Amino acid sequence: MIEVIAEHGVCHAGNYQTAIDAAAAAKRAGCTHLKVQLYKADALASADARKYWEEGSQLDEYRRSETIDYAAWGDVKQACDELG
Repeated sequence: MIEVIAEHGVCHAGNYQTAIDAAAAAKRAGCTHLKVQLYKADALASADARKYWEEGSQLDEYRRSETIDYAAWGDVKQACDELG
């Protein structure tokens, strides 16, 4: 069996349902795994780090993406298990 990993990164925009929807889309596309990133923004970027692609703070951007509570990732895992 070929295994294909979908890289979802932090594209869930702070919404665990978006992560679940991404898992479902990845499954429909033939992926066997979904990789997401979990991090604490303050450990990843300094307060004066600029965004890579536009004006603004990279730290603020990372903070918006970390808003899913770690406990909610259990729901994402359960949804992935149900998807197979």
